[in-house]
Amino acid sequence: MKNAPSKQLFVDQSLDSYNSFFDHDWAKAFMKEAENWAVEDLALNLGASWKGAANAARLPWLVVETLTAFADGLLNDNQPSAARILDACATRLGQMVQPPLSAGQRQSLDQAILFINGEILEAKRLNPIRYDRQAGWREMLAHPEFLMAVWSSQRIALADVFFAYEDFVLSCFRRVTNQPRYRIGRAFLVDLSKAYGPQLANDAWDNHGVKVAKLVRHAIAHNGGKETPDLAELRHRIRVIDGGLQVTPADTRAVFDDLKTRAMEILCETAARLPNPASVR
Repeated sequence: MKNAPSKQLFVDQSLDSYNSFFDHDWAKAFMKEAENWAVEDLALNLGASWKGAANAARLPWLVVETLTAFADGLLNDNQPSAARILDACATRLGQMVQPPLSAGQRQSLDQAILFINGEILEAKRLNPIRYDRQAGWREMLAHPEFLMAVWSSQRIALADVFFAYEDFVLSCFRRVTNQPRYRIGRAFLVDLSKAYGPQLANDAWDNHGVKVAKLVRHAIAHNGGKETPDLAELRHRIRVIDGGLQVTPADTRAVFDDLKTRAMEILCETAARLPNPASVR
């Protein structure tokens, strides 16, 4: 009997790799550049989409950080079991021992228990229990369902980064050319060159990094995440196992870092070709 087919998955094992790739300084500069121009809405759409994609890619890190905060609070904010036991002893022990304790003996017992309780609480304050986030992360990755979710989230995030960029470039082109129904086709690079000049058009749509991101997006959206012949011809750094693309946080970060620079250039050029709303009032 043949073995059942299986899918090979590669996941970056470092938790800190999943921290956000979003560049808040770039976002501030990007929105500042869009102020008072007829492109502010386009800039906001791209920034929000990229922030959402970054948070989606960051979700594994957020899960562990949230769990760590919850566990630390649960372990350290509550009264220790030993202290609760001593409190119960202080309340009932003097009443239950035989022969009965005198008032002075009961007071002395209560004070002794209170002192011991204070020592326990102080020891806990000075030596808080910390949840082992790395051990928790490793345990999560050992769960096949969680592992697959992490693997899939990185592919979705990278595709979403390019989807947002593609929409931004198209939206800028539509606004500059006043063609609100224009759709991207084979002639888009030529049309983009006519609107912005060949240098910017090539940088924005035909640069090597953009081509790789575009083809990775295409492979994820239209080829089951498998490397296409066109993508294989390019020198890209994304790991391929059994023909399948294995996207890591570093891959998405590299795409974002490349596209954010191009987006800024397109934004500035688009704004330069449009009337400033403030100047026509």
